[in-house]
Order: sequence, then C-alpha cells, then structure tokens
Amino acid sequence: MRRLSIWRKTVSPPGNEPPWTELTYTLVVSNTGSGLATGVIVTDTVPANTTYVGTSLTINGSGGFTDLADGDIATVSDGLITIDLGALAPGESKTIGFRVIIN
Repeated sequence: MRRLSIWRKTVSPPGNEPPWTELTYTLVVSNTGSGLATGVIVTDTVPANTTYVGTSLTINGSGGFTDLADGDIATVSDGLITIDLGALAPGESKTIGFRVIIN
C-alpha cells in the first residue's frame, strides 16, 4: 500500500508579524505506506498577503532551484509552488522549505 502524508507544515516565526517580515514555511512529506510511492508531486500555494522570495525553495536543506519550468524539479508560478519529488521509499521523508515576505 502506498500512502503519503504531509504530516507537518510549520511557519517561523509563528503568530502575527508586521509587514516586511520574512517567514519560512516548512513542509514534511512522508511515505507512510509499505510500498514505493512513484510520481510524487507536491503543490502548495504562496500564502495570501505575502510575496514569495525568489529561489528560496529548498528540499532537505539543498537549494539551487530556479523557480522556472526549466527542467529542474521545482517551479513557482502565479502563487503555486510545484515540486516533483519522483519516488519515495517506504518510511522516506522529504523536507521542503520556502520563504515569503509579508506584504
């Protein structure tokens, strides 16, 4: 059985912050099933009243993504973040991070 979950989405700093504050969002995606999960694509939206910080996307702490539909595994377009994680083995997790600035 293939079962995926985003079992944690956090923001730092938490709570109400003033405009121009930079926030870091973190998502943890896990394969909680017993089989290989293939074709794993994660999407998330840039929160309302914020602006995405260009090229801030990381996966397991590594960056270098252009945010463009140019062949790497991540794109950011019209407020939608899309990451093609490919396959996740049973019990495997990936941590996705990105930054925004409050408008």
